[in-house]
Amino acid sequence: MRLSDVISKEPSEKYYQIDGFLGKRLKAGKQQKIEVGTVTLPFYCKKCEDMLTFSSINQSLTCIGVNDYVVSIDTVLKCPRCEANVPVWFLVESDGTTMMTSQTPNVRVLKRTYKLSEEVSLNDERYGKYSLLIEKANRAYYDGLGSGAIIYLRKIYEQIVVETAKAANISIKTNKGKRKKFNDLLKEVDEKCKIVPEEFSQNGYKLFSD
Repeated sequence: MRLSDVISKEPSEKYYQIDGFLGKRLKAGKQQKIEVGTVTLPFYCKKCEDMLTFSSINQSLTCIGVNDYVVSIDTVLKCPRCEANVPVWFLVESDGTTMMTSQTPNVRVLKRTYKLSEEVSLNDERYGKYSLLIEKANRAYYDGLGSGAIIYLRKIYEQIVVETAKAANISIKTNKGKRKKFNDLLKEVDEKCKIVPEEFSQNGYKLFSD
């Protein structure tokens, strides 16, 4: 397995043994070109209106030293059909038993960050007006902001419940003209429209509040 195979995967806790890619120790802040294969990641190209596999423009990636066990990898991924591209940055770490200069280091992606343009997004916009919120949730998740991702998902859930209530002629306000508590509205909507999956029907609001 090569380094490109690992950084083309979703970040995880698992370490992978790869072919060595550094001939000698790379001091902090120093950089060098490395040949580790083609990096590929899926993105939605708005110009091509399709979910496509973007690939690194050339085989040479820029590697910047952090310490003996961590390096930074920079590259640019290009759409296979047009000129749209995405700069991508990876923070790669070894498992501590092998250094980056090892002949077969065990590594994983510690962090991955994108710089998306107006031409590229993370999802294929199949969810209509919710696509932007889903993309924001995905970005927060990839940046390690789990609570931020949950906030966006909760917002989507709120909007779906309110819109379903309106479609089912369920008032979102109380008799006194105040907005109903979400707990009460969710119960009313679910009783009439069954929008909460069966496996969560006993604690739908608890799951939402958690």
